[in-house]
Amino acid sequence: MNFRLLHITITPQVVPIAPHIVQKRLSDLGKDWMSYNAFCWVLWTNKSILTVSEMIMADVNPADHVLVVGLNPAEVPNGRLPDWVWGWFNRPRNPVTGEVLTPAIPAPGASNLFESAMIGGLLPPGNS
Repeated sequence: MNFRLLHITITPQVVPIAPHIVQKRLSDLGKDWMSYNAFCWVLWTNKSILTVSEMIMADVNPADHVLVVGLNPAEVPNGRLPDWVWGWFNRPRNPVTGEVLTPAIPAPGASNLFESAMIGGLLPPGNS
């Protein structure tokens, strides 16, 4: 399967999400990811939606709501988000090898990529 972007939303129903657990799982499932808020991630992966959702659901509370959907690269994303999010979406990626062809840039206010991920930035070290 070729690499593609998946959007993941996890809405906690009982206890807060443990971001480090979700972030580790995303690093295991794909070659690149970012989080633009406390509940939403975008993953660059060659895994199926079913595989990603099952792996995510195994890591969160059984009562939490989880949504995994594919993003259509033919449609240009639009909305109101910080510029660094649009920069992440526009990074060139090889859909066959999954290679990300430009380095990640930390989110504003972050001193490094790991801190970016913790505040809703790009991705942890080793994923770019």
